Amino acid sequence: MRMGQRSQYLGVAALALALVACDGLRPQAGLDVRPTRGYILISLDTLRADRLGSYGYKHPTSPYFDRLADRGALFEHALAPYPATLVSHMSMFTGLYPPQHAVYPPANVLPEGVWTLAEGMRRAGFRTQAHTEGGFVAGGYGFERGFEVYDDTAYSADGDIERTFGRGLEFLDALEPEERFFLFLHSYSTHDPYDPPLAFAQQFDGFEPPPDSSGERLRDFNFERIEIDPEVVERFSRRYDASVRYVDSVLEHFVTRLEASGLLAETTLVITSDHGEEFLEHGKLAHTQLYPESLAVPLLVVHPDLTQGRRVGDEVSLVDLAPTLAELAGLVPQDSLAGRSLVPYLGGSQPPEDRFSYAELDDLRYLRALVGEVDGVRYQLLVESGKPDDEGTWVAETIEFDAFGPQLALRSRSFDQPRRVVVRSNGQVVGTWEVTPDWEHFAVDLPATGLQRIELETSGCSRPVDLGESDDSRCLGVIMQGPPLIVARLFDLDQDPMAWVDVSRDLPLVTKRMVRELQGMQMTAVGSASHKALSEQERLELRDLGYLD
Repeated sequence: MRMGQRSQYLGVAALALALVACDGLRPQAGLDVRPTRGYILISLDTLRADRLGSYGYKHPTSPYFDRLADRGALFEHALAPYPATLVSHMSMFTGLYPPQHAVYPPANVLPEGVWTLAEGMRRAGFRTQAHTEGGFVAGGYGFERGFEVYDDTAYSADGDIERTFGRGLEFLDALEPEERFFLFLHSYSTHDPYDPPLAFAQQFDGFEPPPDSSGERLRDFNFERIEIDPEVVERFSRRYDASVRYVDSVLEHFVTRLEASGLLAETTLVITSDHGEEFLEHGKLAHTQLYPESLAVPLLVVHPDLTQGRRVGDEVSLVDLAPTLAELAGLVPQDSLAGRSLVPYLGGSQPPEDRFSYAELDDLRYLRALVGEVDGVRYQLLVESGKPDDEGTWVAETIEFDAFGPQLALRSRSFDQPRRVVVRSNGQVVGTWEVTPDWEHFAVDLPATGLQRIELETSGCSRPVDLGESDDSRCLGVIMQGPPLIVARLFDLDQDPMAWVDVSRDLPLVTKRMVRELQGMQMTAVGSASHKALSEQERLELRDLGYLD
């Protein structure tokens, strides 16, 4: 069900009357679960799904979360749309994929006029508060819109979660009996540095002094500035587990307080994360790649009408959170959200058709991922490409990409002077082109009809800034128009859940189908993101979290 189908929502006014009826909450027409008085969204930053017992982890990191999962809806395959705090959280609140909301680090701000869940809640009369730990969840990026109080006190230690959740309890305790509410809580306590309270650290990592797991050090490793021994990384991993166990204990205290007050029986509780964490599964640390350890996040919905736990195996995304809570609360968001409501999974209705979930990373490389089923098998497609400018894709010296079919055809011109381009297919030279500064069409027959790895090698490049033509410091050789210049990898997640073995050459038809699905996704920005000026304090906070040099 798409959020643009407004006929499936009750009007806000009608819902408000139902909610404040003297005899309590009543079911919303067309739904199998009731609207609730309140909604609490908890984001445990950097928590990967496979480090929780309910997702199959063998170590005792999450005893309380696992008990909660026995009475809620646990989504087994929830995907983060971006492995970074700012972008992923903005997708949670807007129901939009990153290219649509266009809020990227370090300083983009949500465009005016974009609907957010908090604004919708506030307009409908809900009391709204948020307590976060700053960084890339600071209110100035647009998160504060719709909140009466948006507290973004900066993270300083893992123990901050107790302060953050405590402030949430203070808000809930001060509510009048019939006041509806929306509360957002966020904590960095599972983020680096992995420094949980001593009692928890000793349970998982013994009594040795903690290793330096600062974000700055992890970033230096990823940029190959330093080396870190794998045994030290194993200690990072154990201390991460200890942080998860500590957060689980704080979650237990919070929810136990809700139960004791009777408020849990009137509340929809959602627990999730913005992305996961890497411990050399694919050669990196922190969260810098589009693999399961960075993208697969927990998602649990606890609702008063769910008396028994249920597990949902369909693909879902964090973009689905805003439309889900919107439907439960009777809100009417903007048309054409990327996310879809997950309410049918909660109430036993016919679930929506399964679909692919999308993720991306626009850092040193432009990466996109698609996860979903083809012919009953769950796959992940990972596509790497240069990000084209308005004219096409520039090639400095070499570029690799995949091609389907018996011929490669494209349009090209060179920069500054004629250049020679050698074309290889799966390592074999299949053609040579002489490219001039004028646009020309080029084509070469390929030796196979299936999926082939193409390499174009140019005879050098020049920098416009060195020629006095502009301040462009890129080294430009030739520019290409025509086929998408992508490298596609495919992983069978049923057989290879950590995405280690590329099966794209073995399954070219599946690869081609998912590439076409990805290319068919039309995701344009819904507005022009503005930029905020980062204060020195904000830069320090982000540097401590490993996000800035």
